Amino acid sequence: MIIVNALDMQKLKMLRASHWRLRDKDQRPLERLMDEIAHAIVMTPEQVPPDVVTMNSEVWIRDLASNERVTYTLVFPWKVDISKGKISVLAPIGTALLGVREGDVIRVTAPGGIRELQVGQRNLHPGALVEQIAYQPEAAGLAA
Repeated sequence: MIIVNALDMQKLKMLRASHWRLRDKDQRPLERLMDEIAHAIVMTPEQVPPDVVTMNSEVWIRDLASNERVTYTLVFPWKVDISKGKISVLAPIGTALLGVREGDVIRVTAPGGIRELQVGQRNLHPGALVEQIAYQPEAAGLAA
């Protein structure tokens, strides 16, 4: 079960109803996201545990097949900037990340096939893996 910040939930529902949705020819990513959050546990920002991926969280993920590590910040579609690691909540990885916890393994269907990714793994020192979300607005008291 995923956890979603109540303020994020409101914004995601507004996204669905907005004119932005009408400009996008392929509605499947938005519908997949709506299906995913339909069963979420909704909490106030203060209630969200600090190990949960929320909107604007910066997370480290590791591809279990290649062992490649990548840092992403989960953002709304209009804030995407791949060069800065900002991925849309509508991207397959973005939808899969929303609401999961550090250490969770997610399965993502991407253009190259199904990928298994572990959330919150960062290599701080050679051989040392530490589970961590680098930044979560709720934990920082900045959820809005």
